Amino acid sequence: MGYEEELQSEREYVAGLYARLDAERARVKAAYQSALGGTGETAMDRDNEVRARHREMKRLNVADYGLCFGRLDSVDGDVSYIGRIGLFDEENEFEPALLDWRAPAARPFYTATGANAEGMSRRRQFHTRRRTVAGFTDEVFGRLGEEQGDVASSRR
Repeated sequence: MGYEEELQSEREYVAGLYARLDAERARVKAAYQSALGGTGETAMDRDNEVRARHREMKRLNVADYGLCFGRLDSVDGDVSYIGRIGLFDEENEFEPALLDWRAPAARPFYTATGANAEGMSRRRQFHTRRRTVAGFTDEVFGRLGEEQGDVASSRR
C-alpha cells in the first residue's frame, strides 16, 4: 500500500475516533443533565453523581484536537493507536480503540529504539490539523531488510 492510501486509511480511522469521542461526549452530557435534575436520591448521592459526570466531561474535552497522535505496530502484527485519552470499542468486548499515552501499553511509543525495539516493528507519528491527519512519519525498527518492504522513514 502506498503512502496516499495509508494516509487515507489513517484519516478514516482517526475520523472514527472523533465520532466515538463525540458520541461519548453526548452520552456523558445527557447523564450530567440527568444527574443535575435527579430526584429521589439523597443530596450527597446526587452531588457525587454530578461531580463524577463533570470530571468525565472535562476528561473528554481535553482531547478535542490532537486526539490521536500516533500508532505502534508490533512484530506480532498488533496495531495500537496512541492518543491523549483512552477510548474503547464497546461493540468489540471493550478492546482499546485508542490507548491513553500514559497507559503502560503505550510505553514503547516513547521508549522503543532501533537498538531496543521492545517488540515493535514501527512507530508512526501523525501530523494533524485540527481533527484531520495531514500526514505521518514512520520509524521502522529492526535490521535493514527485515521489514516487509517498508522504507525506514517516509515523510510528507
